[in-house]
Amino acid sequence: MKRIPYSVLYEDARKTALMNVLIGLPFLCMLVIATLFISVRFTQPINVLIRNMKEVEKGSFEVRFKSLGNDEFGVLGRHFTSMVETINDLIERKFRLELENKSTQLKVLQSQINPHFLYNAFQSIGTLALKHKAVEVYSLLTSLSHIMRYSMNMKEDIVSLKQEVDHVKAFLSLQKQRFGSKFEYELNIEKEAELMRIPKMILQPLVENSFKHGFETRTGSGKLLISAGLNGEELILTVSDNGKGIGEQELNQLKTRLQQSYNQTDEHIGLQNIYERLRIYYGDHASMQISSQENHDFTVVIKLTTIEEKRDSDESINRG
Repeated sequence: MKRIPYSVLYEDARKTALMNVLIGLPFLCMLVIATLFISVRFTQPINVLIRNMKEVEKGSFEVRFKSLGNDEFGVLGRHFTSMVETINDLIERKFRLELENKSTQLKVLQSQINPHFLYNAFQSIGTLALKHKAVEVYSLLTSLSHIMRYSMNMKEDIVSLKQEVDHVKAFLSLQKQRFGSKFEYELNIEKEAELMRIPKMILQPLVENSFKHGFETRTGSGKLLISAGLNGEELILTVSDNGKGIGEQELNQLKTRLQQSYNQTDEHIGLQNIYERLRIYYGDHASMQISSQENHDFTVVIKLTTIEEKRDSDESINRG
């Protein structure tokens, strides 16, 4: 028999165990670091989104990150940013629309004489005109009464195109009496388009603009063409006159002013008012194009989506 010490007997085993420890320890550290990195990589975008959502809950609609990458978190971040921008746009449009409506109501109230008194006065004068067989006078009073009723009615800010056209017809009948044979007008309104809903007082300022800047300072006969039609879901309104028009330089200046803030001192206040209201109601879903040739014509073309679809979209967002 021969005695073998345990140190000699287990020496190889201890060396193997030590080698395993020396090899396994770095791998364990690497595994822990990789786990922490992956954990942070996944949780950091989520924490950023949670912080921004809490800010939105408090009423601060401002995104405080630029990008979360190109993976699924990046897609989620981009959708969140788009949602916040849409909410901001809707809030701004609603605020500006309410402000515009309040301002319009205030101006009407400030300049308004008791409408019932005026309506009764028109009716009395019209009755007297009929008694004296002055049919033309009665017709003009009826048109003027229709214009005042339509203009002073603040209960509706969205009307059918037919209502707007009827209002323009009343205005044109008075102008026809004023200019006589020196003025002609033509209305080409598609039946389907008459049912479309549009912001109130969109056409009349364009027509009035034709008289103010076109016919009143022009020698010879004037002609006004108003047309409306549908192109798919798009309503196209056109008002064109053969007035004095404007040159290319002035036309470019006018287009530039339309893109700027609303200015009540501008001579084209009617065009600016219409363009601003279209931006409030429709945003990028409406456009107003202007073309003109000096001493030849002036044309305004408005393109917009149907108001029902826009309002339904906004209401569904508000309900959500």
